[in-house]
Amino acid sequence: MNKSCFALQKRLFYNAKPTLLPCKRAAFGMRKHSFHNALIDSELYDVCTSEKYLHFISRFDLLSKLLASIETLLFTKS
Repeated sequence: MNKSCFALQKRLFYNAKPTLLPCKRAAFGMRKHSFHNALIDSELYDVCTSEKYLHFISRFDLLSKLLASIETLLFTKS
């Protein structure tokens, strides 16, 4: 009687195991995937912020060079 009871439990475990494992793998995979996405978003935000300030600095340099050339033109004519 004990052997048949264990056989039934073993059979039920093997039937349940394939259905439970993909769920566990998917849940852990999604956690890792979302964490990876958060890291990428953080890195992209840092890069975009740096680029934004670099564009501002390059525009400021361009504007200062333009003003300097205008000043030289104004002072050389008078």
